[in-house]
Amino acid sequence: MLICRYFVTCPRPALSKTNDPSKLSAAWSSTGAAVTAPDYPPFMLFVTAIVLAIFVLPSPWKWIVMAVAAVLDLGEYVLYYWWSHRGRVKAGAETLIGATAEVVASCRPDGQVRVQGELWRARCPQGADRGERVRVRKREGLTLLVETEK
Repeated sequence: MLICRYFVTCPRPALSKTNDPSKLSAAWSSTGAAVTAPDYPPFMLFVTAIVLAIFVLPSPWKWIVMAVAAVLDLGEYVLYYWWSHRGRVKAGAETLIGATAEVVASCRPDGQVRVQGELWRARCPQGADRGERVRVRKREGLTLLVETEK
């Protein structure tokens, strides 16, 4: 057994017959086991600094290291908060309006388009051939109304 992220035990994958390290690394990542350093909670820097300051450092450096670690920890928290709240969530079919799509099956007037990696039924009154770029103008149920780009 191997200790993976957050100290959860993971089954060890079978070794290849050649025991090639590059194949072993590929096997580890294909099983979902962590091949990189584990994700530590944000407060670990501060906890490490406190332990270091209490048991290792002399008196004037204790407070300096703890203050710097506290500032870095607070800055990291602010950065995480800002990063997670930087914009509105963009989800749902409404986000398709205005998006560019590629025609997969000719739209004369009905066909199929690929938009944001998904296949949708589409209606294009002007008509569009396979491979052309179109812009989504409206959504009616599960059908997108599209028009050719100029």
